[in-house]
Amino acid sequence: MNLPTFSASSTTTAAHCLPHPRRARLSRCGVLAATLLALGLAGCAKPSAPPPVEAPTPVVSPAPAPVVATPSRDELLAQYVDKVRRLIRSKMVYKGKTGNPDALFEVTLQPDMRIQAVRRVSSSGNKAFDQAVQRAIQKAGSYPPLPEGLEFSLFMTHKIKYRLNDLR
Repeated sequence: MNLPTFSASSTTTAAHCLPHPRRARLSRCGVLAATLLALGLAGCAKPSAPPPVEAPTPVVSPAPAPVVATPSRDELLAQYVDKVRRLIRSKMVYKGKTGNPDALFEVTLQPDMRIQAVRRVSSSGNKAFDQAVQRAIQKAGSYPPLPEGLEFSLFMTHKIKYRLNDLR
């Protein structure tokens, strides 16, 4: 019985591996060749490794956004007024140290936050202090930009009180 030899060389084809047509039984190579032909593969070459299986991509949930407390409108207003007071204080030149005079001023702003007018509404009783505050407001030239959440209409014309000890 002369059976074809199973070879792993690339020159062997499936036809070489098939048994002689007169023989009724199929050899191992013949079964393999028939299987390879049925699968549409050529030859009796070494069986190839199975195709690589891609690992499933892990589903990564985005990290939750940090919870940032949004300041209330009143907090925004207080923070902004404090910023304006610090700006005015940085421009203030006043030598007096006695008492705690306070003065009330009305300030009118332009839409770009530049100071348009400053008017004393209520005197502190200390003329030097009143003048120092009014000059400091005018020297500032403009207010800082409004934070998001505050409307210009709140500041277009407003009154602001300055106390000597609040400015230190």
